[in-house]
Parts: sequence; structure tokens; C-alpha cells
Amino acid sequence: MRSYDDSCRVLAAGCFLKHYAQRHLRLDAAYGCPLRSAPPCQSKFMDNNLLTSEMRGQRTLATVVFTDCVGFSARMSVDEDHTLDLIRRDLKFMKQLCGRYEGRVLKSTGDGLLMCFTSAVKAVECAMEIQRSITERAIELPPEDALEHRIGIHLADMFITETDVMGNGVNIAARLQTEAEPGGICISQTVFDVIKASLHVDSDYLGPRELKNIREVVPVYRILMSPESQVLNPHSVTIRNLEQSRNVLRVKKLLFYACKNSWESDHNKLNLLSLSDQIQEVMLLAPTPERLRLFLDAAVRTLSKPAEYSVIANILVKELSRLYPVEHNHDDDPTSYNLAAEPQPSPNAVNALYEQLAVELEAAGNGTRIKKLAFYVCRRVWETDQNKLDGLRL
Repeated sequence: MRSYDDSCRVLAAGCFLKHYAQRHLRLDAAYGCPLRSAPPCQSKFMDNNLLTSEMRGQRTLATVVFTDCVGFSARMSVDEDHTLDLIRRDLKFMKQLCGRYEGRVLKSTGDGLLMCFTSAVKAVECAMEIQRSITERAIELPPEDALEHRIGIHLADMFITETDVMGNGVNIAARLQTEAEPGGICISQTVFDVIKASLHVDSDYLGPRELKNIREVVPVYRILMSPESQVLNPHSVTIRNLEQSRNVLRVKKLLFYACKNSWESDHNKLNLLSLSDQIQEVMLLAPTPERLRLFLDAAVRTLSKPAEYSVIANILVKELSRLYPVEHNHDDDPTSYNLAAEPQPSPNAVNALYEQLAVELEAAGNGTRIKKLAFYVCRRVWETDQNKLDGLRL
């Protein structure tokens, strides 16, 4: 005959099993597939060898999709077994959608997937379906049974070995997902240029971003998944303010000169210019507000009547300053050197320094080569016409 304590233990065990079964039934119902724990030997490790044999040892151009779970480590520290069940559920669902959109899973990172697609459109559609479905299903689940994911997408060349997937494009996709919000998607300019004509999605240009361990600056867009996500960011506010200005053509004209080193007076051509593209280009050439001011002031000084465009330059500096990263404040660091605290040279003094430098470079010889190299640095194109180079002032 059972003792009272034995009966209590049996009752407690029964309640636990009932609660566990109900939780899994909720998850099964939400995702439309049974959720089962992996064998104990696999419970803490994800399958990391998903490369298809025919792709190994190849270099290929593909759209890379990188997913990552938000707060995975923190969730693991609270309830490891349940978190592993949840990530297996979500990754299984992502793999199914990947196949449906003609993609391939190349690798599992434990809490995310590395996928590739031959079509950039299919890649973005798959990513949007993943985020939309997981968000909708999370509404039906208690918070402890739902995970959020970030996704980054980039189109690039990659190399597939026997054990890994490598390439700068893979690294960029991985860094792009860190720019996304929980439940969001960030794509590179390359992907955006491919999909914009055939895939009608709402997007928001976040501007050029310096990604960790990526040498070049990467222009980034985010896909707007819902009306709530369409809150204007600083870049959108800047574009709106400039486009609504009665001086919008002068703004485009000044930006054109700052980027191309030539004035464009054709109103039809100016109307066709994208302010977003112009701002992106000038910020790549002038990575700080101070450099931007120098660029614009130099452009204004080439005009016979600079007063009107001095006002435009001030407007541009004010609007674009909000797009630059906020520099770290070193005021409290006694070892730091505060350049801003030093007296700044006047514009005339700066011009005199430029003139002196130009004279010294001309005297050193190789003036044509110096002009040619400087032309490329400013315009991103090589000029080989000797007459044009001779007409340029260092």
C-alpha cells in the first residue's frame, strides 16, 4: 500500500507531465508540426554539416541569407532544454520555407541558418515569409514559447569547402543581420538594386554603415514588415525635408558638383536625380560633417555669385549632420586629446595651406600622375585625357 508521501510524489509527477504535454500541444498547433526533442546526444548541438555534396569545392555567386536568434544565450541560461526545443522548431520551419522558395541550407550556426538562393527575389520573399509567419504564430503562444530572429541578406561571391562556407559576402550578410531589429530584415544595396524593379516591398534606407571587420562601407536598407515599422528614421526625415524645400533643385545641383566636380544646370536632369543616392555618395566622399562642410564650401567658392548657394550649403550641413554617427565623448578621459577644443583655422588659412601644398606637389614633378590619382579619389573614375588633366588645378 502506498504511503501518503508516495501518493503526493505520483500526483506531482502527473501534474508536471500534463503541463509538459499541454505546452507541446500548443507549440504543435501553432506551427502545424509535432515538436519532438532530439536524442540526448544531440540535444545541445545542431546539425552543422548541411552542405550539399554537389556544391562543395565550388565558388559561386549567390544571394546569401543569414538568420540569428535574438537573445538566444540569455534564454539558454534560463531554460536550456526548452530553448533548444524552440530553436529546433524555428530552424526546421525555416528550412521548409527555404526549400519552398528554391533555396538551400548551407550551414547551421546553432541558433541560426546560412542559406543561399540563386534568385535575390526568392531570397527576400523567403525571409519575409519567415518573419511574417513566426511573428503571427508568436501571437498565439505565451512569451516563453516564442523566439525572435534577425535576418541579413547580401548578394556576393562565396566559396564552399568540405566543412564551411567562406567569403566576404557571407561575412557581410552575417553583419547585416546585426543591423536588423528583432523580427526584421536588412539587405545590402546590391540586393536592393536587384529586387526593386520586380518585388514591390516597402523599405527604408538606413544609409552607409561601417560593419564590424568589413573594410568597405555598406549601404543598408531595411524591409518594412508592418505599418508600425514605418516610423521615419533620420535618413527618411532628411530626404523628406529636402524634397519639400522650394530649393530642392539647388540642393541637387550643389550635391552634384560636390560629387562630380562639375555643375549641372539642366532642370530635367536634376529632377531625375535621386536625393537618396546623392546623399549616399556625398557621405561616402565626406565621412564626417566637417569634411562635408569643406566639400560644399569648396563647391560654392567656384561660383561668381556664391551667396545663394552658401545658404543651400548651410541647409545641407544641418540636415545631413543627423545622419553621421555620434562620436564618442572623451571629455571625461584625461588621456584623450580634444581636437575640438583647439582654435580652428580660418577658411583663408585653410585655403592658403591648400595653395602651398599644391605648389609643393607641382614642384616635386609627376604633376599629371598626382592629378590623375586625385581625380580618381574624388570621382571614382580614371581620367586619361591629358588636356583635361592639364586643365585641372591641384
